[in-house]
Amino acid sequence: MDNSMLIRWYSKIFDSYLLVKDLKGFGYFESDYSHGYVQATFRFNKLALEVIRFQLDLRGLTRRNTREISIIEEAMKF
Repeated sequence: MDNSMLIRWYSKIFDSYLLVKDLKGFGYFESDYSHGYVQATFRFNKLALEVIRFQLDLRGLTRRNTREISIIEEAMKF
């Protein structure tokens, strides 16, 4: 997997994170998603972020030297 593909995956995981972020607790009752989907998505996102961060670290890509990573990580803080 090249660097641009890794960064695209990071972006997709971030989009998924935003989709289910507010559905913790009873929030999923008001959504179109099942409890199992929400829990599985949280679990998958957590594992995917571990893999992505490990790969970024191996490749020496950080928010200081990669604009796309900087944008994604800044947006994740909110």
